[in-house]
Amino acid sequence: MAGLSRYKITKLPGIKIAALYFSAGAVRMVLHCPPPHEYTMKLTHFHDRIREKTANPHAAPVLLVAFGDSVTQGMTALGVQEPDAVYHARLKRTLETAHPLATFSVINAGQSGQNAVGALSSLERDVLRHQPDLVTISFGLNDAWGGESGMPAFRAAIEEMIVRVRTATQSDVLVLTPTFMNRADNARVAAEHRALVAPMADVMNSGMLARYAQAVRDAAKAQSANCIDVYAEWQRLADSGVNTDELLSNGLNHPTGEAHDIAARMLAAFILTAFTTEAA
Repeated sequence: MAGLSRYKITKLPGIKIAALYFSAGAVRMVLHCPPPHEYTMKLTHFHDRIREKTANPHAAPVLLVAFGDSVTQGMTALGVQEPDAVYHARLKRTLETAHPLATFSVINAGQSGQNAVGALSSLERDVLRHQPDLVTISFGLNDAWGGESGMPAFRAAIEEMIVRVRTATQSDVLVLTPTFMNRADNARVAAEHRALVAPMADVMNSGMLARYAQAVRDAAKAQSANCIDVYAEWQRLADSGVNTDELLSNGLNHPTGEAHDIAARMLAAFILTAFTTEAA
């Protein structure tokens, strides 16, 4: 498929990879970094836990909770879930390679069909009670159907998630902008989903999803949280000529297993660069 060959470990566009460590300059190329504040490029608690587990095998495993919608859950084609292909599973494998004496556990708290406002009711059950070391938050695809009128509640929900995680746990937080939806009709769409092709393309092509991605950036900036700008990287690929519809397993809004590498490697770039920056 067009563009996927670019995501081999040594060929990820915009990220220079050497022994699984990444330069801060490369990270800035693919992340939306807010103005300098105490959270930028710092994941102090998460990195302290990596060091603790590396030094002490009897310490608790380093725990990451991935909170989000069906993309986070790992849904790909119609009726197919790929837990080993999802971005946070790929991130876990990269962290294990970079820190072979640490043990990482990931809780998949993705909910198919969920939006940010609805997910607030399960934040305690799915995230907070586990007392994680790192929480990733990824919503927007389902939320964008709410249009302009739904945007204030969406942004408020993202901000509330950040605040509640920081208040109830010691966890660090990374917020992700959404991936793309389909831009046109394509052969990957199942017969059961044909009615969704035009309305999803309209949400994408009208710029509504882009505005929800901006709302994520704004929420992260307001709460001094780091934002992994996945949407911007998909936009960069589209601008370079990649047919991003070919990166959607269901032809609508679920990335292929390989396309999950985009978010996975952006997360790894940020986490590992911040780790080496703090240690310097």
